[in-house]
Amino acid sequence: MSISDTSSLPKLPKVAILGAGLVGRLLALSLKDSAKVELFDQDDGSGEQSAAHLAAAMLAPLSESADATKEVMQLGEWALTRWPSLLSKLDTSVFFQQTGSLVVAFDQDMGNLDQFKQRLKGDDFQAVSEAQIHDLEPELNPRLTRGVYLPHEGQLDNRVLLASLRQTLEHSERVTWHHNAFITRSGQSVLNNGQSLDLNDFEWVVDCRGFGQKHEQNQENKDKTSILPNLR
Repeated sequence: MSISDTSSLPKLPKVAILGAGLVGRLLALSLKDSAKVELFDQDDGSGEQSAAHLAAAMLAPLSESADATKEVMQLGEWALTRWPSLLSKLDTSVFFQQTGSLVVAFDQDMGNLDQFKQRLKGDDFQAVSEAQIHDLEPELNPRLTRGVYLPHEGQLDNRVLLASLRQTLEHSERVTWHHNAFITRSGQSVLNNGQSLDLNDFEWVVDCRGFGQKHEQNQENKDKTSILPNLR
């Protein structure tokens, strides 16, 4: 085979990703080296309609386990270990740190702080005193006298992340980004701005539309319409 002869090379699968919020962009980033990806985005690419644009971007699985299951916490802990690798694939840097979370309370709220500790699904935390709180965060109100420190949690800059994902994906030859593409389902069809989208062009179709899809599925359940079998 000559260097220019690619006829015997394996054909890359085609993947359609519906929705270009944080999940859609991260999925495209993960697939771009092993598949041809088409990303359908109802936004203009800025991500300003994405929930991730407004999120606090705390990577705090143990803190959030106070109101979540242990399984969700464990998934979050695994995801936290993946961020450095994911961020290393981007064309531009994104602020990321893993220096812990600090949960604090005023004297009148100590009961709530104790309940918070009791609801945590793990034990990777420590109670901290007034002096320890202000060693960790000197600018906090001195009336905050007790707290809980969770040393392995983190945070990142979500808006810079969305922008960096966009830049990286748009520079990839294997990613086609369809801006202002409003995806809906009508019966057994998927529509792109009201026009039929041929799913037979793709080996995989992944729905990452978040709340938009949830609203649509709620309506679908009311109408007793079945979910598309090849839509994942």
